[in-house]
Amino acid sequence: MVDYESLKKAIVEFGEVMVKMGSGDVFELHKHNTKFDDATKTIILDAGNETYWIDVNHIEYYWIHKVGKE
Repeated sequence: MVDYESLKKAIVEFGEVMVKMGSGDVFELHKHNTKFDDATKTIILDAGNETYWIDVNHIEYYWIHKVGKE
């Protein structure tokens, strides 16, 4: 299980974080299209045509893209 506050901090710091869900789905979270509901510890991802509500308890792990970052 992923720590909500650590994930939130990583997105703010690095601007982009990849998450892998327990279902196997992978999401790319960006600072500009991701919001946080601290009361429910839910991540809200606006993916343009769709909106995803991601329960942090269902995230297996996350990683940070470092390629291309200056």
